[in-house]
Amino acid sequence: MPIVSDDPIWWPMISLFHGLSYVQVASLIVVVYDWGAYSDNAYRGNY
Repeated sequence: MPIVSDDPIWWPMISLFHGLSYVQVASLIVVVYDWGAYSDNAYRGNY
């Protein structure tokens, strides 16, 4: 069972981690998209 704290001292830290999680997901999407773009062209001559 998770521990739930309603102490306002943690709110700025929770907001920071919440915002950083969006940055991490966006970065992962960019890397995977870019990786797929280069992979497609690398092996095109072999088929």
